[in-house]
Amino acid sequence: MFDKARIPFQLERTRVLSLQMIERVPQEKWFEMPMGITHVAWNVGHMAIAEYFLGMVFIRGPKENDTQFVPENYADLFGYNSVAHSDPQVYPSPIEILDTLDKIHQQLLLETRAMPTAELNDPCLFLEGEFDHHPIFEQKGGALEWLAYHEHVHIGTIGLLRRELGARPIEYFQESRAGKRFTQKLPCSRESGKQRYHRRLIWTRGAQWREHGSGLPHAGRSRKRGNLSVQEQSAPKRKFSLLVLRAVASHGSCATITEQETEEARQHNG
Repeated sequence: MFDKARIPFQLERTRVLSLQMIERVPQEKWFEMPMGITHVAWNVGHMAIAEYFLGMVFIRGPKENDTQFVPENYADLFGYNSVAHSDPQVYPSPIEILDTLDKIHQQLLLETRAMPTAELNDPCLFLEGEFDHHPIFEQKGGALEWLAYHEHVHIGTIGLLRRELGARPIEYFQESRAGKRFTQKLPCSRESGKQRYHRRLIWTRGAQWREHGSGLPHAGRSRKRGNLSVQEQSAPKRKFSLLVLRAVASHGSCATITEQETEEARQHNG
């Protein structure tokens, strides 16, 4: 009934679209509430805590060491029935929220890929009280499938907030013709695991990213190759760039990794 290989692919593909929409809103506007209801920070944090509950708690139950990647206050700040506040002091910074979003996502992918296929048909491990069931699904595979649909709802919400904050409509077709990718491709078979790893940390060849307004995570271009340089960015922007690259570049077109690029990635990664 459930496609074990398809579920992680859909989760990764959806996260590409999420991050691309998120980075279109400058972080200084994350806590503005143009409609008086919600803001970008709440939606991003909600994506994170929803992925934890739907993709892990309902699948294998909560674990003590989950606090390594899920802050204890996230359920109160961003969970179901939480209310958005316009005061940034109430929340972690945008960079911290993005970092948590990425940590939960990587842990979810790790656990989902290690999950036996037959377990997808098992009933979810619902909690007591309000979360004793879910209106949409009953099985673990259904919870994991619903995650992607749920995240798309919040992609749309962030897109609406972006327009309410004064941004122009997104020219998807123009950006696509310029080389920007909006979907993932499966990793190329001829590409080694080492190459895929480094490709998550550096800009690949070609015009995968083009300048298209404020919020794009870059601060300079490489003089030698004409591509955006992660190393030249400020620390906060560089950290956000790597989060976007991990989602976008890891399943983009195949690219030859040069010795210089490999060394740059190794140095940046510590």
